[in-house]
Amino acid sequence: MASISCSHHMPENVIIEILSWLPVKSVIRFRCVCKCWYIVIKDSSFIKKHHDINNARLFVQHYDYNTERYAFGLFSYETLARAPLVYHDLVQMMGYQETIIGPFDGILCLYDGKVRDHDRIALWNPSMREFKPLSVPHPLPPPFKPFIHTFGFGFDVVTNKYKVVLIRHFWDEEEDNPYNPRVVTVYTLGLDSWRVFEAHLQPDRSIDNSLSNTYVNGLYYWLTSHNFYNYKVLSFDMSKETFQEIPPPPNLPNTQWGDLALYIDSIALMLYEPREAEKYFDIWLMKEEGFWTKQLTIGPLLDIARLVGLWKNCELFLDRNTELVLYDHNTYEFKNVGARGINYCLKVVIYKESLFSVKGENECQEGDNSSYLSTSAFIAVSRHASATPLPPSILSRGVGWQGVGILVSRIFETGNGSSVSVENAGLLALTRVGSRRVVQISAGFMIFFSILRKFEAVFASIPAPIISALYLIG
Repeated sequence: MASISCSHHMPENVIIEILSWLPVKSVIRFRCVCKCWYIVIKDSSFIKKHHDINNARLFVQHYDYNTERYAFGLFSYETLARAPLVYHDLVQMMGYQETIIGPFDGILCLYDGKVRDHDRIALWNPSMREFKPLSVPHPLPPPFKPFIHTFGFGFDVVTNKYKVVLIRHFWDEEEDNPYNPRVVTVYTLGLDSWRVFEAHLQPDRSIDNSLSNTYVNGLYYWLTSHNFYNYKVLSFDMSKETFQEIPPPPNLPNTQWGDLALYIDSIALMLYEPREAEKYFDIWLMKEEGFWTKQLTIGPLLDIARLVGLWKNCELFLDRNTELVLYDHNTYEFKNVGARGINYCLKVVIYKESLFSVKGENECQEGDNSSYLSTSAFIAVSRHASATPLPPSILSRGVGWQGVGILVSRIFETGNGSSVSVENAGLLALTRVGSRRVVQISAGFMIFFSILRKFEAVFASIPAPIISALYLIG
């Protein structure tokens, strides 16, 4: 984890520990305190630590009958107490009929539930308020049209990149039959690239989207079936980008419908009779690949349309007459969660706030951050000074001299690199006053104070907010 080199009255490990317990909204604000805090908060180790400590909540997709819009709500994981509704105006503006996959590391994958010629997929971190639409390639020209979509979202443990997997089944309108093989499209976040290939999966089997993000240890799992029965599990290796078929539990009846979900880091298969008024739910767990254990059978339950999700202690989230209810099989009690659905839109996932960015900016370290900030400062200064836009040669020269400064700092083991003062760029924007002579005089003062260490210590000990206040007063 990046270290904090700024002058503070508290040890750096205490500061990091305090920051890791704060909500995402507060941590984002504290990135502006000083550069060293910015570096620590952007560090991948801190981001993971913050996510691991964060409390889990229930993220519920439902329908708000007052606004007549699809909505997202956050609920307490322990008490199911409801927080204010969470909307994302950009999602609504783009016309998404939202269906969510995830989350993974606090990132949700949204896709349009309607199959179109041009697929709508986006990555969304609600706590960071980041939204990234993905431009999905269309690999087959007319007369081929997609008519079935299956999605997956997970993490490549080899390259440390997030990946979105899209399995599409195309229809040949001229021949009036499905196109085989299936077309698989894999998006890699960070590289912002797509890989398209054909997979020779069994053409007579449908691949169903899971109730929750069924990703475990580098593999994503789907449930496949033939005419809604004869189930098998299909896995996809996020690193190798290969498929593998896994047998289901033995001796399953051919009259049950199934759904796949995640339960305590294990794949859960839930089976029930769809046409029966009184429904029984069989829950199987796969703790090791191909080895199934029947956890329990719940029922009979009346007036249940479908299974929505699985919660702690194998409690069930159910759709009962468009209302989301939680059933406790130990007490035989139903609890109304307070969310309603329409057109089977109800969905429940376990969500934790995170600082993981959907823009692929989670690997910022102190060593490579100075060039990034300095380049941005060069451009900002030229704009605020109303100067001619920097040509590439001048920008390269500035970055080159900065590299020389970093090399000198390393030779003399100063413990820090060279970087443009972003604070001075802000001062230029506020005052609209800039002068090369002022910069030269300031450089002389800096050299002078670096020799007389007492003076340097006095100025270095001034808190950053005081400096900001002086900027504003000046």
